[in-house]
Amino acid sequence: MINMVWAEAHDHVIAKDGNIPWRLPADLAFFKQETIGHPIVMGRNTFKTFNNRPLPQRTNIVLTHDETFVAPAGFEVMHSVAEVLAATVEKGLDLSVIGGVAIYASFMPHADELAVTEVDLDVPGGDAHVPPVDLTMWQLVEQRIGVLDERNTIPHTFKIYRRSK
Repeated sequence: MINMVWAEAHDHVIAKDGNIPWRLPADLAFFKQETIGHPIVMGRNTFKTFNNRPLPQRTNIVLTHDETFVAPAGFEVMHSVAEVLAATVEKGLDLSVIGGVAIYASFMPHADELAVTEVDLDVPGGDAHVPPVDLTMWQLVEQRIGVLDERNTIPHTFKIYRRSK
């Protein structure tokens, strides 16, 4: 199974200036729940936000066209969607796709599930947007409104979609 995982603000913004423009610990917990124990694939820009520290309990794959790119220990480098699929899904492993924009677009035709956190926030100047999703191809199977508290001050909703067509 291929699971695409992201958080988006209004207008499908997922980043501004290379960073996530909100702090929402509940979303980080949702992300961990959706990805732990599975290989994750990310592009180079997303990789840069990791500060050379792979996420624990996950195989961390960086997908890049740059054949000369060398990642630090804890990351595997692959150069095509087909290579990632052969190393994961074709071996019976679930795969979590964690961004960025080009990686989401590349894996969307293969995705079985979308795990989306909708963040009720305007992000002026947001410069990375998740590619459009044709929701007629997906069925909403779970929706949970996030709890607001002293650490999670922005309204948010967790949604799980499964491919229906």
